[in-house]
Amino acid sequence: MNPYVAEWDDRPGLTVDEKTLPELDGADGVVVFWSESGRASDRVNMEYDRALLRGIPIVLLLYDGVDRPASWGDRIYLRVEISRDFFGRTFVSPITRLRLVERVTKYAFEWLAGANRRARGTTGPVPV
Repeated sequence: MNPYVAEWDDRPGLTVDEKTLPELDGADGVVVFWSESGRASDRVNMEYDRALLRGIPIVLLLYDGVDRPASWGDRIYLRVEISRDFFGRTFVSPITRLRLVERVTKYAFEWLAGANRRARGTTGPVPV
């Protein structure tokens, strides 16, 4: 499995659509971080809707108390919660938070790879 992260794609001369849409259309699965900012993002919503309409398996990560989209229905999702104090401040540093997100993403990709292998009737280690 070769995860594609749009923010890491530094190919010059291409628009965001020229970079991301072919990757999305050819994906075995998609991990969507559904946060307050993601929910408000036209880009995230377009990519989520495109994957949903094309039947691409999606791992939905609900981030910081955001509710899942209505179109998600009763599918399984993962909730990532960062501890906050009474004033809404996080108890973890930005670096620790990034490491947590990276770890959750890794396990989401492993789960997705396993689901794809089970659907094809194959087994073996997960290449992450």
